[in-house]
Amino acid sequence: MDKQFDEPSTSMREGISRREALKTFGVGLAGAILAASVEPALAQPRVSSGQSVGSNGSYLVISSLDNDSVLRFDGISGAFVDAIVPKKNVLRQPMGVIFGPDRNLYVAGGLFVDSGAGASHAEVFQIDGISGAFLNDFADSNKLASPRSILFGPDGNLYVGDAQGKGANGGGTVVRYNGITGDFVDYFVAPGSGGLTHPGGMVFGPNGLNDGRLDLYVASGHDATVYRYDGTTGAFKGVFVPAGSGGLSFPLSMVFGPDGNFYVVSMDLRGVNPAVNRVLRYDGLTGAFLGVFIPQGLGGLGAPTAILFGPGGTNDGNNDLYVATTGLDFSATGLFPTVPGTNKVLRYDGTTGAFKGVFVAPDSGGLNYPSYMTFTETDPVTLNYGR
Repeated sequence: MDKQFDEPSTSMREGISRREALKTFGVGLAGAILAASVEPALAQPRVSSGQSVGSNGSYLVISSLDNDSVLRFDGISGAFVDAIVPKKNVLRQPMGVIFGPDRNLYVAGGLFVDSGAGASHAEVFQIDGISGAFLNDFADSNKLASPRSILFGPDGNLYVGDAQGKGANGGGTVVRYNGITGDFVDYFVAPGSGGLTHPGGMVFGPNGLNDGRLDLYVASGHDATVYRYDGTTGAFKGVFVPAGSGGLSFPLSMVFGPDGNFYVVSMDLRGVNPAVNRVLRYDGLTGAFLGVFIPQGLGGLGAPTAILFGPGGTNDGNNDLYVATTGLDFSATGLFPTVPGTNKVLRYDGTTGAFKGVFVAPDSGGLNYPSYMTFTETDPVTLNYGR
């Protein structure tokens, strides 16, 4: 797999050729072609000879921020499978990961752009979701400065949360790209709209009108606030979770639960108050604080970085809540130095919050500061489990 990233030029040219062809024929036809090509792949995944396969073809994919890689784990057992994106200069500081409608993996890289040799670039990579082969520098990197989470929208386009973006004049923004060609469409959320500074977690969720349309919810890390934007126009609709509500601190990840409520990680980013390391629950329609869902330390919870609902492991139809966590070494130097043995994914009952066990073992596969994660079955729009 390393060779695929050592020699990206051929696959890059192929990806660019595909993209130019789509531009030539038009997005409408391209969408039809894509739909026709995706359905057979869903029914019968293509797996190369000797390739590792998760239980029932299910994977959990996690960005490993501090060693510039993306790791793949069995989606049922949590066992390490491989580095679907190995540590190479082509990817630095990975953050957002999502399986797109085409079942390829999209990875946002370049949280902080370095200078000098081996500099990272703020961009979104397109990776073959099965083989891990590099396909394309997908999104126009000229519009990005510090990409965080990524989603696909109800319109099929790709949305990237970007802090201090090149068009943002110091404010946070959500950049929209054509979901097939990767071309820049617009700054969907205008720079600094509503007070947005450092967009972290994003999710499309209910707009409260029961008309089938979704709004975009964006967490702003350093001001500990969740903002709400019209899911069609990007217009600011108000603060959904007020700053610090319920003790919220640096919300890096959030998701609507099967119960309709809103779950957000609260993280002690600077080592000032470890007591804020929790998962908080809010009313899914009003944003009102409902309580602490997972308290500090439960099951070994350190600084939580990402949450997702996933398989419950039973036949009752309930989903469990998966929480990526780490321990930060505030005496060390580096991007976000972690304490060895603390990088893991914990599993909790999705209804009660009771601890059910360690899903991904500490530091498994070299995991070092898990930032974002996605299951193969995670909906790329709503982040619901199962699609």
